[in-house]
Amino acid sequence: MACSDIDTHIITACKNKDKAAQKALYEHYSSYVYGICLRYAKNSQDAEDLMQDAFVKILKNIKRYKDYGSFTGWLTRISVNTAISFYRKKARHMTSPDSEAVGKEADEPFFVDSHVFAKDIIEAIKKLPDGYRLVFNLYAIEGYDHNEISEMLGIAASSSRSQYFRARKMLQRALAHTYKELQTG
Repeated sequence: MACSDIDTHIITACKNKDKAAQKALYEHYSSYVYGICLRYAKNSQDAEDLMQDAFVKILKNIKRYKDYGSFTGWLTRISVNTAISFYRKKARHMTSPDSEAVGKEADEPFFVDSHVFAKDIIEAIKKLPDGYRLVFNLYAIEGYDHNEISEMLGIAASSSRSQYFRARKMLQRALAHTYKELQTG
């Protein structure tokens, strides 16, 4: 999928360090990048910091983007990698799962009741421990497999599966509680 004409024009101008084009790119994609960062951040302040860092990297490396393929995909990858780097620096090690085997259940899709709203899901994800939140986002939302996640985060694939399994369980409990409150409220 190629970029639209506006995107191609803006991207070309950004490659030439045109400040107006950089501003236009930021204005066009900031809410999208912020949404990605918000999934990985514990709060809106961290999400804003991540978004700013992501845009610095995007603009610094925009010459590396080739004018074919999905610009949004390229931008997403930089944003996700920025979030991962932020949490690597913040906590040199992730929450260590027990060494017990988790089983195939960890690879099952994550489903929630349709009465739970997206904002409730996002809030529940924000409350996960950093390692669980990273793995959950990378696996359930970004679509990486556990081997890819293990390489990205420097953890064992079994740790990725275990953290995903535990994140899912924590989210299910939190969302069940939210749903219960909706029914009784």
